Amino acid sequence: MSVTSKPWYKRPVLLVIAVIGGLLAVALAYFIGQTIYFMVLIKMGKMKPPADTRFEQLRLSVAVALEKRLADPQMKKIEEGVNPTMGNPDAKVRIVEFVDYECAYCRQTESVISDYMARHATDTYLVIRDFPVAELHPFAEASTLAARCVFEMDPAKYWPFRDRLFATQGENRSLEGFVQEAKALGLDTNKFADCYRSQKWLDEINASVDLGDSLGIQGTPTFYFNGSSFEGAMDKDFFEIVTDEARKKAATK
Repeated sequence: MSVTSKPWYKRPVLLVIAVIGGLLAVALAYFIGQTIYFMVLIKMGKMKPPADTRFEQLRLSVAVALEKRLADPQMKKIEEGVNPTMGNPDAKVRIVEFVDYECAYCRQTESVISDYMARHATDTYLVIRDFPVAELHPFAEASTLAARCVFEMDPAKYWPFRDRLFATQGENRSLEGFVQEAKALGLDTNKFADCYRSQKWLDEINASVDLGDSLGIQGTPTFYFNGSSFEGAMDKDFFEIVTDEARKKAATK
């Protein structure tokens, strides 16, 4: 007597295997289809890539930008003069900021710079250069003169005074207001007022502006990371990436 085999669909085990296999095939096809779909959207600019991919792309673009740098004589020149500084003068990573105290973009980046330098005071050197844009900000020159006088009297007091200038942007600037700020910092207000009225730092400020003009600076803030320029406000992530890449590049020399 012959035994007739049951069709596969009447065998429970085979049926379960077939169902699972079919579901896996559908899931795989869906995954491949979605991947292709999102890749097309990214290439068309209709969707941003994942954060890690964006950061990697940003690092690559920063590395390319760091290849273009000032010649050595110009790099030395942008640090010359009597300027506010922070960090280690012997550091491999050297940042020069051309700043306008009445510039909103400079204010946006201020906390980023302060936070970074607090964590990297031993391996980074920051130099501040004046670049007041009087055509856009009527009080820019006055703020710069006041900052210079505070720096002359006590370099350490320059930084909190700078913070106050950024915090009070848009307010009317006057000698009386600057004197009150100097008093709050414990400075001799008579000496400060004499310094401000004399405009003794005006030539130095104008020389810094002329230098910026010769470099082609169009706006503030403009940063030079080891001689490579980056213009505009920077958020924390971008600032970290630029300094990290500048440090890597410096380490290979």
